[in-house]
Amino acid sequence: MTVSLGTTWRPNVAFTVLLRLPDGARPVGDNWVDWRYSSQLITQPTYGDPHDDAPYKRYPGTREYFAPQVEGTLFPNPTGHPAESGRWLRRPVALSVTIGPAGDPTYDLRVDLLEVVRVELSPYVAFGIAHLNLAGDHSSAEIVDCSRLLMTRYRELEDREPVVVVRDGSDSHTLMGHVPLTELTSRLFGAAHAEVAHQAYSFAATKVPPDVDPGLLPAWRRAVGRGQPLEAAIAVLDTDPEHDDQRNVPLGPGVATFFGRTAGYTYDGESSIALRNVRSYWAETVLFGLIQYSYIEYYARSLSQLGGEPLGREIDSLFLRWLAFRNILWWHHPSFTTDIAERILRRVHRGLRTDRLYNELESGFATYVEARRHDAEEREARAIRSLQVYGAGFAAVSTAAAVMQVLGQPYLKTGVERAISVVGLIIVGIGVITAVSAWLRHRDS
Repeated sequence: MTVSLGTTWRPNVAFTVLLRLPDGARPVGDNWVDWRYSSQLITQPTYGDPHDDAPYKRYPGTREYFAPQVEGTLFPNPTGHPAESGRWLRRPVALSVTIGPAGDPTYDLRVDLLEVVRVELSPYVAFGIAHLNLAGDHSSAEIVDCSRLLMTRYRELEDREPVVVVRDGSDSHTLMGHVPLTELTSRLFGAAHAEVAHQAYSFAATKVPPDVDPGLLPAWRRAVGRGQPLEAAIAVLDTDPEHDDQRNVPLGPGVATFFGRTAGYTYDGESSIALRNVRSYWAETVLFGLIQYSYIEYYARSLSQLGGEPLGREIDSLFLRWLAFRNILWWHHPSFTTDIAERILRRVHRGLRTDRLYNELESGFATYVEARRHDAEEREARAIRSLQVYGAGFAAVSTAAAVMQVLGQPYLKTGVERAISVVGLIIVGIGVITAVSAWLRHRDS
C-alpha cells in the first residue's frame, strides 16, 4: 500500500517516535529543509482551520502554543555561522518500516515525516523524530502487537523478533543485530546515540477500534501505550484497578496514558485532528521533557567523573554550564495559553524520575558551592593571618631601624658594626613574627 502526498487517506493508528541522536548531530544528506520554510513541504493552515492533511504537522506561526523560551528550544531560530542549533524536516516519498514476528513482517508503517532537532546549549543534544502511520485496517489485537514490536528495545539474536525491514523506494534493508531501535535510527537519520535503545520514546495515537470490549478498554489502552501484550496489561489492572489513574491525562475527547518512555493516546473522533494535536503539540511537550532529562543526565555524569577533584577548574566550568541550563531549559510551564502542556510535562518528569535526579544534582552543586565558599574563606583567612604576622614583623623591624638610624649613626661607621645591626634587626623581626604567629594560633584554638 503506497500513500501519495496530498492523499485524503486518514490513518487510524500512528506513532511519533523520538530517537536520541549523537550530540551535535545534524541532518545527513541534502533533502532536508529548515523548519522555518516548512510550508514548502507541508500546508500550514491557521489555527482554527479544520483542514488537516498528512503529515498533520503544524509549526509556530499557526498558533502561539508554547511559551517563548520553550518554543525557542524546540524550534530554534539560529543566527550563528555555523548555527549551533536548528530544526530540519524531510518529507519522504516512498519510505516505510515493516515489522512483524520472525518470518512474517506484517505491519507496514509508512514514514510520513522525519525531523531533526539540535539544541543550542552545549553539548548540543540532538533528537530525531519519526512520524509513522500504520497502513491498512487492523484489529485491536494487531494494533497492540504492532506497538509491542515497534518498541522492542532488545531482541535475542536466535529469535530474530521482531523482523525490521526499511524500504526506501526500490531499496530494501533488513535490520540485523540485537538492538533494532539503534539500527532503525541509524537507517533513518544517518547515526544513533550510543544509548538510543534505552532512551527512545514512542507516542502512539490510535482510534479505538470497534472490536474492543468496553470492559477491557483500560487494559487495551495500557497495552498500546506500554507496548506490552494485552494479557500482561489485564493482569496488572486486575491486581490494581487504579494502577494507571495517575498516568492518564484527558486530552480533548480522548485519553493519553504516560509511562516511563512510552505514551498512548486513544480517541473516538476525527483522526486528522488527533494526529495534528499529538504531532504538533503533545509529542513536542514530551520532546521538551526528554531534552531536559538528557541535559540533567549529562551534568550528573560529568559531575561524577570530576568528583576526584571537587574544587578543580573543570567543575567551575561545569557549574557555569549548569546555571545556563537552568536559565534556558529548566522550565515547568511550557505554555502560557493552556495547562495541557504542563500536565503532560509533569507526567513525563514523573515517568523519567527527572525531578529526583535534578534534586540530587542540585544538592551536589549546592555542596560544591558551599565547599567553594568555605575554601575561599579559608584562603582569605590565611591571607589576613599572613598579613598580620609578617606585617607585625615588618613594623617592628622598621621601627627598630628608624631608631637606630636616628640614635646610632656615629656607631655604624664600620662594616662590621653595620652587619651586626642588620643581624640584630633580622633577629628582632623573626622574634616578633614568631610571637605573633603563636598568639594567633592560641587565639584560634
